[in-house]
Amino acid sequence: MVEDFARSRYPNVSILFLGGAGDRITGSLALLKIAFSTGEVKYGLIECGGVQGETDSTYDPLFINSFKIDFVILTHAHFDHVGALPMLYENGFNGKIYCTSNTAKLMFPILVDAEKISASNGEVVTIRTHRKVMRLIEAKLLSKRRSASQHREMQTFNSCLEEVEEIINRNNMLNDLMILVHSKPLFKEFEICPGVKCRFIPTTHQNGAIRAELTILDTNNEKYCMAFSGDVGPRNSLLYRAHDGYCNEKTDCLLLETIHGVEEPEETLEESTQRLYEIIKDSIRHRKHVILVGFSLDRNAMLVYLMNKLKKSNSGVELLIDSPLTLKELRNYQLMYNSASENIWFKDLGKDPFSVEKFRVIKKHSDHICEILHGKAPRVIITSSANGNGGRVVDYFINGIQREDFVFVFCGWTYPTSPSTILHKTAKNAICEMHGRRYVKKCTTYHLLGFSSHGYYNDTLDVVNSYPNVSTIILNHAATQDKENVAERLLKTYDKSVLIPELYEAYSLFKGGMYKLMTKETTVEFGDVMSAQFFAEN
Repeated sequence: MVEDFARSRYPNVSILFLGGAGDRITGSLALLKIAFSTGEVKYGLIECGGVQGETDSTYDPLFINSFKIDFVILTHAHFDHVGALPMLYENGFNGKIYCTSNTAKLMFPILVDAEKISASNGEVVTIRTHRKVMRLIEAKLLSKRRSASQHREMQTFNSCLEEVEEIINRNNMLNDLMILVHSKPLFKEFEICPGVKCRFIPTTHQNGAIRAELTILDTNNEKYCMAFSGDVGPRNSLLYRAHDGYCNEKTDCLLLETIHGVEEPEETLEESTQRLYEIIKDSIRHRKHVILVGFSLDRNAMLVYLMNKLKKSNSGVELLIDSPLTLKELRNYQLMYNSASENIWFKDLGKDPFSVEKFRVIKKHSDHICEILHGKAPRVIITSSANGNGGRVVDYFINGIQREDFVFVFCGWTYPTSPSTILHKTAKNAICEMHGRRYVKKCTTYHLLGFSSHGYYNDTLDVVNSYPNVSTIILNHAATQDKENVAERLLKTYDKSVLIPELYEAYSLFKGGMYKLMTKETTVEFGDVMSAQFFAEN
């Protein structure tokens, strides 16, 4: 009866979870199917994220017929929410991507940095290299190939030329992808397609981050409203101001991120800030290297802001930034902070909070290696990425794990099985296995969880209370046990349906509830947009 009722109502909304579900925390991606009484069908993606810290791929390009996707909605610019966009585009997507202007500006450097290509000489080249420079390299390689006297030399130059051309093509591809991005203002409803409207509500998770609200209206005046929390930020954010008092009583379904479960914060932002200053002060006294490991976006912006405040108190410590992506994003942060139209997220942080004038900036990879091997303590170095899976921080790990004069400070939440978490949880003088090698941990590590950009249970409750009339709450973007704990507590307080979807499960949604689509029904509902391989494997 419930299923017959749901099928008889229009618009008919179905959702298929392709990431951020089950025990998969990262790689957020949900596929919406919106069917109208006229017979028209629209497909959209909520997020299009890449995987961080997990071994299998979140988005298999063979699973989605990308050219059938009409739109993508992005809540913010973190890799695990935008990282699969290039793959989607390469496989035929030509719809529209909706986000805030800040997210659009921060997203492009993230995607560029992620597109790495291994060159023949063993170095890793990224497409962030300027296209003009790449063309000059190509011309020099062509000249050398023409003068090559041996066949082996010519083959080497041919191989290098192919890789340079691939870098240029990848750069062109990302520029073409960004043409599909449409920036939208806050709080104002805009039309995605006939019958589907959206509104962005700012959050404290990141610069440019939002909750997205969808209103789906059929020609028979039947309406269904959904809200997507994105990543819930902390109420007490160092950089961003909370937008209190917002309420939407017309929302039927809430998709809610619950990464911290019901756990209480181990320490507050103020406590983490105080601990950070004490760690630096103690390290200066004992002439040690302090490596602050954050993420290239907000966490490193927070660290730069705090180090600028530290310098104002006449600290004599040397400050360095060793993260090219952080430098690029800091320029964006400073421009947005100074812009009246784009400074909606930030608190009043004083003048030039993200300035790097007081820092020594390490740009070249050769200088980066030299600083690790020959740099003199005491000093504080900001680098990334916090999970320790790649980037320049890996070199600091390799050269600093077995040194007692190295101090690693992990700032904010890190994936439970990430190299950073493994290193921190390894006891001193014990064996630490990382990146396929074994080390004896001699360094000191700290984890400052007060710098997390994710909110805890009370922060998620603030989001729930913003939508008092929802009948269905869907929990995602967290470990299964954490979601189950949240569901148990929510059900004690609220008279609502709480759903914890598994990866690749699909549901049909309607006012008052939802029902699960079995394999056969999933084939019917999503057959047009999913590949045969998806149904064969799931």
